[in-house]
Amino acid sequence: MSPFTQALLLATAFIAALGLTGALTGLSEVLPDIPNQRSMHNRVVARGGGLSFALAYLTAIVVALIYQPSYLSPTVVAAAGGSLCLTLLGLLDDRYQLPALNRLLAQALICSVAAYLGADDQLRLGGYIALEGWPALLVQVLWLVAMVNFVNFMDGMDGFAGGLALLTCVAFAVLFQLDSGVGAPELQSTGVYRLFQFAYAALGAGLIGFLLWNIPPARIFMGDAGSYFLGFALAFPVIAFPLRPAHDIAILTARILKPEEQPALFDQWTGFFLCLPFVIDPTLTLLRRLRSGASLLHAHREHLYQRMSQAGKRPLRILALFSLLFFLPGIAPVALRAASVAPGLALLVGFIVLCLCLLIHALLAKRFGARLANSGPSVRDHHSN
Repeated sequence: MSPFTQALLLATAFIAALGLTGALTGLSEVLPDIPNQRSMHNRVVARGGGLSFALAYLTAIVVALIYQPSYLSPTVVAAAGGSLCLTLLGLLDDRYQLPALNRLLAQALICSVAAYLGADDQLRLGGYIALEGWPALLVQVLWLVAMVNFVNFMDGMDGFAGGLALLTCVAFAVLFQLDSGVGAPELQSTGVYRLFQFAYAALGAGLIGFLLWNIPPARIFMGDAGSYFLGFALAFPVIAFPLRPAHDIAILTARILKPEEQPALFDQWTGFFLCLPFVIDPTLTLLRRLRSGASLLHAHREHLYQRMSQAGKRPLRILALFSLLFFLPGIAPVALRAASVAPGLALLVGFIVLCLCLLIHALLAKRFGARLANSGPSVRDHHSN
């Protein structure tokens, strides 16, 4: 696929997502998001807008396979099949409000099949602790299910989850493009890197089309169809692209002297750090609620971004702050590895970044929690699932 063809197809994905999202705004009676105790909006708004960018991603995979059938692999089948099934599950949840246990079991089943078919058979935690067989599969499934729900938790404000996902998709697409000449047999084939580069670029284009309808004040929400899909789409590459000892090679030198032997930049390690904005807030919020004895199944508005919103911060400012505090720091260890810094040093920087992000989040949550306790919330007209 030539660069011109790819650019034309990405423009088409944007226009199609923009038009489809606009058409879906009229479905407020079929797929209504009715305000509840967790909501920050006070009017009925259509949900299900996530169908637009989910279709952009899935269509991109189909188009890429039409151009190059050799790109087909179990990883691609798992990525497409898992995304499609979770989108449909989310759509059913949007329409019928499925019981929590039922949808969790369905998520686990879909993620288990996808991980079994398309994930790497080895999981290297931090590059040093290796898991194989069923322990690796268990961790992979837990990661997928967690991210499906984490993105759903973060879809609580106009333009917020979609904006963070757009940043992650751009980073994914850039790294897959840089890795498109790898094709090492112990990693993934060259075609898989190229297909994923196009798919995540198309997803980014679809997200832009959706966000033009979702920015404050939102005229449509992505709904569970969108958040379930996004959670899986962002989490799956983390388990599908292996972390191998090849990273001990000086990356920059390998790219210059022996491009055909260059190690991949995208793997389990880098993918995790690029997903930090969706991991830190839900994880610490759940831990905080566990410590206080609150039920994890009850609706609440205790996420940091929700507290900031109730304190009067505008959605786009909160998005900018989260991007600055939790997305950009995640790029640091990835950039160090791309600059041929020793893997051990890059890992240390990554650990420091993770600790700093956790500390910053805890301090901000405490600050805004105290502010809300001392004064009434200023709830604006934007969305919280």
